[in-house]
Amino acid sequence: MKRTAAALICLLPLVLNGGASAQDYPTRPITWIVPFAAGGSTDNNARIMARALKDKLGQPVIVENRPGAGSIVGAEAAVNAKPDGYTFLYGSNTNLVNYDYLFKKRSYDPQKALLPFHGLLILPPTLVARADAPFRTLPYAKQNPGKVNIASPGQNSAPHLVAELFMSEAGIRMTHVPYKGAGPALTDLLAGVVDVIFDFPVTVQPQIEAGKLRLLAVPGAKRLSNVPDVPTFAELGYPGVNFGTWAVMALPAGTPQPIVDKLSLAFGQAMQDPDVIKYFDDQGATLIPFTKDKLADFLSSERVKMKEIVTRAGIEPE
Repeated sequence: MKRTAAALICLLPLVLNGGASAQDYPTRPITWIVPFAAGGSTDNNARIMARALKDKLGQPVIVENRPGAGSIVGAEAAVNAKPDGYTFLYGSNTNLVNYDYLFKKRSYDPQKALLPFHGLLILPPTLVARADAPFRTLPYAKQNPGKVNIASPGQNSAPHLVAELFMSEAGIRMTHVPYKGAGPALTDLLAGVVDVIFDFPVTVQPQIEAGKLRLLAVPGAKRLSNVPDVPTFAELGYPGVNFGTWAVMALPAGTPQPIVDKLSLAFGQAMQDPDVIKYFDDQGATLIPFTKDKLADFLSSERVKMKEIVTRAGIEPE
């Protein structure tokens, strides 16, 4: 009994210190790991949110770009970070869900090593063609199997997966040409090396306005607000093409719940900032301010969807 009491007394300062640190959090800058290169749309998303978060938390939120392996390098850095609330991850389809289905060898278990705490957005990539491509409608690709080349930023990237889903749903076979990044893929699309690509409206908008590219269709149940004249795949008879890239924030597993709750609250408040809302609306993104149970349900449904895509498209894990 005395030994047990002594042990509890020894643990008491740790409990009190833990509670105090959660109550005072944050007392120094927070690192936000973005597992993509600087200058891209994901990086820009994080930076506008980081500015809004600073006002809510009273501390700077520093964006740290850790690109590589389709966002897995950055995810690994977050998994190995100290679970004290001072490092969190820009989670995505790849590092939170797809990782389980697309890679044979995995360095972490997304469902055990990471703790999702708040949703951010869903952004469906749109089907984009060269303005001078030899077709203006999707039936052309169906009538000419294998003759249309579809580019992607890389094997098993989100645009590649939605392309596979579309081809499976529509019974269309195009030749997939993977690139090392969205930039080179878009460059070759403009040069006429490839015919179509799935990309985001905000990325290709300058080329569309210049008459070099045109949008053919968008995934999802409704048209995007920033390109209201572009039909959905559902309108064209392919309702199963509802895949979109998404962003969900995650902390290392083991982060104290009071800190998780405080960061989640601040993130939700930042998403209500008028400048933030306008920025994402201009991109055609749908904000998903999900927390706890709703966030868990969303990720669960995404796992089901991903498993179906891999099965239907016959994608083999790397």
